[in-house]
Amino acid sequence: MLKKTLLLSLASLSLTGCLNPKQVKYETNEIYFSHALPGLSLADNGSSVIKNEPMSATTGSELLIYFDNDSASIRPSDTERLLSYVLAHMNRDKALFLITGHTDSNHSDKYNLELSHQRALATQNEMSKMGVSYARLVLRSLGETAPVASNVNEQGRQDNRRVSIAVIDSP
Repeated sequence: MLKKTLLLSLASLSLTGCLNPKQVKYETNEIYFSHALPGLSLADNGSSVIKNEPMSATTGSELLIYFDNDSASIRPSDTERLLSYVLAHMNRDKALFLITGHTDSNHSDKYNLELSHQRALATQNEMSKMGVSYARLVLRSLGETAPVASNVNEQGRQDNRRVSIAVIDSP
């Protein structure tokens, strides 16, 4: 029944569209929310902020989605995987989704930080279309600072062009 309700909600959202919240600039040592959450301090721009500390409260279930070079567009095959992940974790009421954007080492640090943020935003927007509240979506942008493979060959660079999504306990 929950899946049927969620699918009907998704169909409704796709037909009506949805509004994006006010976007905020992201710094590497903090996690910004696009809105205020209870119990968190407010940044100068009015958004909630928590320090970027290790997220040891993750459930161990992480989804990786990959991107083409210089792209923040989610591939259709990854959209299906993302929907399956969302459906599997939607029933955890107090859980948050930590969305972390990454890049390979091509381009400057500043460019890569912005590209990783755009990838995280694209994932956030896609998950919102799937029915996940923006209040449950936490963004983090790491640019090229956390590679999982060597950037000396194309396969390593592809492995580093990713967004990871992890379910974490609510602060």
